Amino acid sequence: MPLFSIIVPVYNVERYIKTCLDSIIAQSFSDFEVIIVNDCTPDESAHIATEFTSQDKRFRIVTHKTNKGLVAARDTGIEFSTGKYIVFVDSDDWIEPDLLETVSKCIFEQKSPDIVLFQLFLFHKGKSTRVPLLSERGMYKGKSLQTLQENMLRFSSDNHQRIIAPNVYSKIYKKEIIDRYSYQIPRDITIGEDIPRSYPCILAANSLYVIDRSFYHYRQNQGSMSMKYSPKYLHHTLWIYPFIYEQAKKLSSVDISRAIAENIAHSAACAVCNEMISKKPKKQIKEFIRKEICENPLIQRSFSRAKGFHDYAYYRLIAYALHHGKVSIAYALGIPYRWSFKIQHAKLKRN
Repeated sequence: MPLFSIIVPVYNVERYIKTCLDSIIAQSFSDFEVIIVNDCTPDESAHIATEFTSQDKRFRIVTHKTNKGLVAARDTGIEFSTGKYIVFVDSDDWIEPDLLETVSKCIFEQKSPDIVLFQLFLFHKGKSTRVPLLSERGMYKGKSLQTLQENMLRFSSDNHQRIIAPNVYSKIYKKEIIDRYSYQIPRDITIGEDIPRSYPCILAANSLYVIDRSFYHYRQNQGSMSMKYSPKYLHHTLWIYPFIYEQAKKLSSVDISRAIAENIAHSAACAVCNEMISKKPKKQIKEFIRKEICENPLIQRSFSRAKGFHDYAYYRLIAYALHHGKVSIAYALGIPYRWSFKIQHAKLKRN
């Protein structure tokens, strides 16, 4: 049994996958396996990955017969993994050569924490920028872990980001913990799919160790989901946060109701922005805002509970308008987002 199972979902990444797999094979710690999940990719990604499996027995490919999406690809990777700890590496990203060695030492010295958390590099326009952690380095157990669990979803007053980012790739998990949530996430979730996988694991953990170093290079692609209209955005987010709340009630004594309300309020404001980049006419967008947000009891209760939360002022203004049923004001506040999207989209097409 290897110490680490590295799961690499593959779909349409022929430009980047070699960099990703090269960074894994270059690890200074050798006790790992790599599960490459070919999610029916239409390009040469699978062929490139096959070259690695022929060179290194630690690499193997599992192939989907049809494209099932990222949630299913990660589920498949977990199903076929045999390691004690699970590592997620997206196939357009890469990792530092001493990631596994550093984490293995942490596992030995700290008596096998359930989760190890570390920092990221954000790679954008040819530059990598270190993303700071909002939680201090060290071991979290007992009271300190409960405090972290209670606040992990809250928005920081310093940079308006969550205290613990939801991404799965800045964390390494004991397989026995992540197995509990592998098959509960609907496979059509394409927005925020990391959220229901990572936060319940943190709630279930008895120990979590934070390393104050960046090991993972996240490639921020301009063609990502943030540049596209997502018809089911609100539907998906309104499944995600009640799911986490229910897991918290089952797994932990901490109260995350305020944090859940803040995230639902944030998602409602983002849903307005999402609708603004659709091709729907003004009347239809306003009707969506009125019916799906202003008249939604869960969202309205969340607005009341989330007063004063540390989100960006822009989203707080939209949330205020939505809370008071000001449909036209919420629509007007979304117009700058639409123009910003159009400008970014135009730049993307030129490049």
